[in-house]
Amino acid sequence: MMNVTEAILARSGRDSTRLAAGWLRLAVASLMLAGFTAILVALARTPGLQALVGPQGFRLFLVGHVNFSLTVWCLGFISAAWAWLATREGYGVPDRLGKPGLALGAAGTLAMAIATILAQGRPLLVDYLPLITHPLFELGLIAFFGGTTLMALGFLAGTSWFPLTGPDRRSFPVQALRIAALAEIAAVIALLVAVTAGWRGDWQLAAWGGGHLLQVANASAMVGLWWYLAAGAEAPAPRWLSRTLPIYLLPCIGIPALYLMPGHTPVAIMRDLNWTAVAIPTTLAVGATFLRLWNTAPLGATHHAALTSLILFSLGLGMALMGLEGDTRVTAHYHGTVGAVTVAFMGLAFRFLPDLGLSLRFGRLSRLLPQMYGFGLMLLIAGLYWASMFGGQRKVFETFAHQQGLWGPLVPFGAGAVVTVIAGIAFIWVLGASAFGRPVAAAQLAVPAAEAAPPLAGPSPIP
Repeated sequence: MMNVTEAILARSGRDSTRLAAGWLRLAVASLMLAGFTAILVALARTPGLQALVGPQGFRLFLVGHVNFSLTVWCLGFISAAWAWLATREGYGVPDRLGKPGLALGAAGTLAMAIATILAQGRPLLVDYLPLITHPLFELGLIAFFGGTTLMALGFLAGTSWFPLTGPDRRSFPVQALRIAALAEIAAVIALLVAVTAGWRGDWQLAAWGGGHLLQVANASAMVGLWWYLAAGAEAPAPRWLSRTLPIYLLPCIGIPALYLMPGHTPVAIMRDLNWTAVAIPTTLAVGATFLRLWNTAPLGATHHAALTSLILFSLGLGMALMGLEGDTRVTAHYHGTVGAVTVAFMGLAFRFLPDLGLSLRFGRLSRLLPQMYGFGLMLLIAGLYWASMFGGQRKVFETFAHQQGLWGPLVPFGAGAVVTVIAGIAFIWVLGASAFGRPVAAAQLAVPAAEAAPPLAGPSPIP
């Protein structure tokens, strides 16, 4: 017979598992929407087919693509990871926060999808958080952020207390995901402060700070998942790496405060503060994770996903260090850094399905998809960076169609886009079939030891 502690843990575990499965399904649905809008955006830049979409459609669908592929996918998957980690390590996400959070996130995503498909409103092609000025889209974005904020609060509330079983030791992935939760909350606060401070009419400025903080959430979550994919419990992260995580919080404090300064908001300070706070711990995590992979033999599927993600992030960071202007170098940069986040999430997605009571389908194919997707992104990034040398501009409807100097870069760009789309569709197909499939009994979820998700462990005793 269960004692009281075991009963509470079992209940919280079941609830958090359902939350994780729900957010995972929402994240998969957002990728489907991102893929659909990406096809329309690609048609708009293809000679001879542009008229099918038109300039206005191109911009509207581009806004939808960025939101579904960046904001909804990343925060949706992070929310699933919050619920999954809460279950795996013996914590619980409070029902009063988790369940309404998922409901709000789903309702907001649906509203944004309807508004995008209707192709109504005015597109605002700003960095990080582009917007369609349509009431349905705006309300959907507000509802989605409300849902993820409730999940962030739930994860922080659950992990602030002692685990219900075992010693009080938070693993490095939990520490990193707690930073991601704080960054998500700070991003929403920054958006609220910017709007109430009078910047609603200048969405480029209002979204600048909050959009940067969302990238802090993505980066810190990615760092935690890198270590999980590379090491699991066999080699807990060294203490010096854990002690760098609070650096991520510097812009979380500084950016909302900068919106309250008199006069023009110092966007350059926001950018530099964010870059510094993200670059230092993430670069150190790249080195630590790479060294762990170097000392691991043979490399498994999760290790390959981590390595691919490390390479993509390094490419994106390297391009930023070489200088970014208002051309396709920016696009190449964020396809590297954001692509690294997606590949890390892809590597983890198939590992925690058994914990959610879901069976992985097409297992052999799933092992190849993160590497295939990453390779396609590398080709696409090369084409975009090459195009910048011939005047290739970002967010421009006519670029590839009307400048002959861009036909050379179009070759790696097109090849990379094809590989990426094929891998992306296959990923959505495999993960969708698994996530939306019928739950199976625990006994049917047994996986070989080499493929099983490694258990998490607490901070390393290494000084």
